[in-house]
Amino acid sequence: MAKRNPLAQVDHDKMVGAVAQHLVSDGYRVAADLPGYNKPPAIGNTLLTQHIPDVAAANGGKKPVIAEVETADSINDSHTDSQWRTFSSQAVRAGSRFWVVVPKGYDGAARLRANALGIQPEIFTV
Repeated sequence: MAKRNPLAQVDHDKMVGAVAQHLVSDGYRVAADLPGYNKPPAIGNTLLTQHIPDVAAANGGKKPVIAEVETADSINDSHTDSQWRTFSSQAVRAGSRFWVVVPKGYDGAARLRANALGIQPEIFTV
């Protein structure tokens, strides 16, 4: 995981909690990389390319969701490249949805980054 400044980490964790709660309220079984939740399973082909998403959610009647939360300082981090590519590939293989969740006002930056990586996540703001 990329090193965030402490305030950005607090914001990140609040956003992860908001995403998890949204999915719970929508009937999903949720794993989140936060205290109080089961940790999501690692995704990736090798130990070097494995990443743990911020949120993984399943609901028997809806497509599963892999969600990654970024703060303003992590959208363009090099670690983000590997995470987004890995999660996007897994979502395509498994028929899941891949969400990138960013702060309000940063959806344009997230879209530019996704386009540069050649992936098409669903981008949401919190």
